[in-house]
Amino acid sequence: MILCFIEPSFEGYFVFILELILSQIENLKDILHDFKTPLTSILGYVELLKVNRDQKSREDFLNIIEEESKKILHMIDSFALERKSENDITDCKEIANSICREFRPIAQSKNISIQVDCEDNLKICFNKTDFWRIASNIVGNAIKYGKDDGFLKINIYREFDLVVWEFIDNGMGISEENLTNIFKKGFREELAESQKGSGLGLYNVRNIISMNGGTITVQSKLGEGSKFTLRVRCAE
Repeated sequence: MILCFIEPSFEGYFVFILELILSQIENLKDILHDFKTPLTSILGYVELLKVNRDQKSREDFLNIIEEESKKILHMIDSFALERKSENDITDCKEIANSICREFRPIAQSKNISIQVDCEDNLKICFNKTDFWRIASNIVGNAIKYGKDDGFLKINIYREFDLVVWEFIDNGMGISEENLTNIFKKGFREELAESQKGSGLGLYNVRNIISMNGGTITVQSKLGEGSKFTLRVRCAE
């Protein structure tokens, strides 16, 4: 019986370690991107607390800050456990109202109106935190790249066994040649280069939607606005 001892390749081991480190860095970028939205919302409401002396409004702002803080803690728990999120029965109107509250300070700073039209008693089979990540990315982009005095309309309705979410804005829009690129990691429209960002948002959105059996499509015209459409499974 002949035993063969193979000396491990230092170069191969080094490449393996380097690839592992790089993959963890990419994961960290995704995580940090998702933390930006609730943190931005918290800072916005802190600024409103400084200038608003109405007790009822201050209580509302503090409740929203508490809600956003809980979202961050829930996200930290999910990432720390490194588990696949289980699907919840998520109420569409509840999450739409939460998104509106979250982005109200940022939208008001640009005088952008957010209108929600949601059918009653609509629920989806989707992890609540994951769907919040999706909707907040799309709404955040619409406001970030929106025109002053613009609008964002969110239409939510049932279509057979699916629930459709439409996000319609009159912002800067996306050029036709770039419509196929917007879900690629790191891609950003040339007109958006003046805004800070990593290009991770829509890449993450598509991945989360796909993992949950949903779809996302986009229609847009440069200089006129965009329409993002999500289709996800309805909870019977």
